[in-house]
This record gives sequence, structure tokens and C-alpha cells, in this order.
Amino acid sequence: MAHPGFDLTGKVALVTGGNSGIGLGMAEGLARAGASVCVWGTNEDKNAVALKRLEAHGGKVLALRCDVADEAAVERALRRHGERLRPGGLLLRQCRGERARRRGLRPLWPPRSGAA
Repeated sequence: MAHPGFDLTGKVALVTGGNSGIGLGMAEGLARAGASVCVWGTNEDKNAVALKRLEAHGGKVLALRCDVADEAAVERALRRHGERLRPGGLLLRQCRGERARRRGLRPLWPPRSGAA
């Protein structure tokens, strides 16, 4: 059932880092508002727990293992996301892991304006 404040029925949300913490809270809010939700995270156990929590909201959900610091992994996950959820409008919440920040890596998506 859609959230009383807004309706995201028919929309697809992608939440990177959505398997715990603030990312999971965002994913749950989007699911409650009626969106189909895909979460990306690097920890399979956390992904499984997040998937169960999101399924409780009744919409289409997907949890994929993806390290956003790995361009090939991002491309694979985007492909799987599109195959399973057929995006009808995409919301992107970027959560980066501490490991990527320590290595000085920036998000691969969304591209920064002027980026090559």
C-alpha cells in the first residue's frame, strides 16, 4: 500500500548501500510508498535480511551483490536490475562504502557533469 504522503506506484528505486542503515531505511520508505525496490550491497547476508524486510511491504524487490567501486560489477548489476524490475522511472540513492572512500574512489553513477 502506498505511503499516505506520496505514491510511487509504478516507479522503480535503486538504493546502493541499501542493505543496512540509512540506505535500508530509504529503501523501506520507498517500498512503503509503492515503488519496486532494488538494493545493492557487498554483503550477501545483509542483502538477504534486507530482502526479507522489503518483501514485507508487498511490492517487487531485488537485492544484488554489487561493489560500486567496481565498474564491471556496476554494469552487471544494472543489467540484472533492468531484466528483473523493468524500470519505469529510476530513483538513485548513492551510498558509498567506507572502503571505497579510503581508497579515494568516487561514485561511478550518476556521472558528474563534465566527466569524461
